[in-house]
Amino acid sequence: MRKSNPYFYVLPCLIFLSSIVFFPLGFSLRSSFYDIFLIRKEIYFVGFDNYIKLFRDPYFLYSLWVTVYFVILTVSVEVSLGLGI
Repeated sequence: MRKSNPYFYVLPCLIFLSSIVFFPLGFSLRSSFYDIFLIRKEIYFVGFDNYIKLFRDPYFLYSLWVTVYFVILTVSVEVSLGLGI
């Protein structure tokens, strides 16, 4: 009787999950370096200009702070309630 490799059984699930996770992640990362006009079907490479504009925008930094604050608050409340504290 042969022992089968346990990774062989997990491989289909890993392939499926990686296609669901890594393809959209890579596509989004690649698209973030372009300026895309969907109506005119024009695509221009802008490099890091999108990120520079993003981090210079005061609304983005404020929304990032609000998101971090919300996550810390909600996770701590949910964990406390889940543990019965």
